[in-house]
Amino acid sequence: MDSREEFLASEVKPLKQQLEATYETFQQEHERELAEAVDEAAAPEDLSPVYYKVTIVVLLLLVITGFGWG
Repeated sequence: MDSREEFLASEVKPLKQQLEATYETFQQEHERELAEAVDEAAAPEDLSPVYYKVTIVVLLLLVITGFGWG
């Protein structure tokens, strides 16, 4: 190796290591965000029990009203 090649190698090696470290950090962050998105998508919607009770009451009123008109 001549001095020019040695110089380039000494400049490229730290840049390569920095690039690899940055890519690894990016990949870990991406995997973490992806896992959070999957967990969020798989989690059930938080619906209040009151919502269910109101829905049942409304449906019962519709059924009773339907029998009254029928």
